[in-house]
Amino acid sequence: MPTEPVTIHFHGMVLPNKMDGVAGLTQDAVQPGDSFTYEFLADDPGTYWYHSHQSSSEQVDRGLYGSFVIEPKDKMYDREYTLLLDEWAIGDNGRGGMMGGMMNGMSSGEMDTDMFYNTYTVNGKTGQYIAPIEVNNGEVVRLRFVNAGYRKHFLRFNGEPYRIVGIDGNPIYNTKPGTEPLEIGPSERIDVELTIDNTNQWLIESVDDNSAAENMVVKVIPKNNDEDNQSKTTETKDDVTENGTQYMDPIFKEIPTPDIEYDMLLGASMGMGNMEFTINEEVFPETEPFEVKEGDIVKATLINDSRFDHPMHLHGHYFQIIAKDGQKLDNPMVKDLINVKPGESYEIMFKADNPGLWAFHCHDLNHAAGGMMTILEYQGYYSPFDIHENGNEPE
Repeated sequence: MPTEPVTIHFHGMVLPNKMDGVAGLTQDAVQPGDSFTYEFLADDPGTYWYHSHQSSSEQVDRGLYGSFVIEPKDKMYDREYTLLLDEWAIGDNGRGGMMGGMMNGMSSGEMDTDMFYNTYTVNGKTGQYIAPIEVNNGEVVRLRFVNAGYRKHFLRFNGEPYRIVGIDGNPIYNTKPGTEPLEIGPSERIDVELTIDNTNQWLIESVDDNSAAENMVVKVIPKNNDEDNQSKTTETKDDVTENGTQYMDPIFKEIPTPDIEYDMLLGASMGMGNMEFTINEEVFPETEPFEVKEGDIVKATLINDSRFDHPMHLHGHYFQIIAKDGQKLDNPMVKDLINVKPGESYEIMFKADNPGLWAFHCHDLNHAAGGMMTILEYQGYYSPFDIHENGNEPE
């Protein structure tokens, strides 16, 4: 029998607040031997995932998650695969080295993740144990990538052209095939499609800048192919792409005047022997909540003033990215998570149209556990549950 309480959060799905699965905010954690039933209508096709939101920095890190795919009624592709990417701490992983790296001036946005985790996996397997993708020549294949880890990954398709057709559950239109490495941020989901016109084996492989990347490799094998064929080794030119021109259905066709604005300064500092990850120099639960009323148009400016990447995830809502580093975007991007890298800033906007109490936090869950979390509070709503009481530990 399990010995730890759990919850389930269906990441990226816009659900009623009581189905959101955040321990101490939308429900009490489900104790060993007890049960809780999540009920909702799965009517929004796309790629999502689910994971525990009770002691999530530990439980997700230990693999308490899975993919959640809502397929369209009419498929425009022949075959699909879902590929969950993650990082693990196996054996002597160098924990404790982060502070030394910081003192030596390392500035990578993922210096903590690179020092903590030394093994990369696809669907829980690494290296030669990763199951291959089997395809037929001429097929249109959809690959659904889910980044369940805490760092961004770059995947190369060995020169095979692909199109981005979905991000965070939202369809992407009018993209032309490109061949550049695909960047997938922490907790991001990206769907790509390829038309198979190669009878040789080839590879989808990580080009992350560390030694663990060499074991994040997926073979693509045309079925009935001669097993003696060698994998394709076409070199990729990083600048050959049309995938940058992406079109999504916007939340706002014209950017409205917001009813309320918030600034979120994302920081990191040493606390009582541990790293603290802050929003406006406070750690959760002392962070200032977003206070809104139903129907408000909300604008938030996220500013990364630290040396770490911060993939910021808003529960219960999609937001529209309207600017990066002060520059307005020509094409809207509608997401539930944005990875804010060191020195970057983003302006996002959303409509407060799903009443309740919602988490807004960094999805490097080690950062969330270190304090980088706040609450979106709708006027007139309160939680009958208590964070850090009755065993509830959301992060």
